Amino acid sequence: MPAADGGIVREALHANCGNCHNSHGTSWPDTDLTLRLSVNEHEPEQTLLYRSAVGVDMQKQGPMFPAKRIVRGQPLQSGVYVRMATREQKLQMPPFATKQVDGQVGVPEVMAWIESL
Repeated sequence: MPAADGGIVREALHANCGNCHNSHGTSWPDTDLTLRLSVNEHEPEQTLLYRSAVGVDMQKQGPMFPAKRIVRGQPLQSGVYVRMATREQKLQMPPFATKQVDGQVGVPEVMAWIESL
């Protein structure tokens, strides 16, 4: 699979995850993870999305959870990818209202993007 366009991935994370994962979202008290883009963010590595995810420790620790949110080049070691790619009840993201992994675009694109970092 060719490397994903980071812009497309950031937009997908913004649209699918950013509603809860932002400073005013329901997940903020537990994660302080920002998966929402701001209109004034232009440089990919300077976005809050990138800075709050790449190389940052996961809050939840344990055998089910990878140690980092996103590990450069290693999607299977990246909590964001692992949680998107499963429907295991205590691990899946989003946590409810989905029964299938987004295997058409979302998960494969995020995997390719992480591999390209």
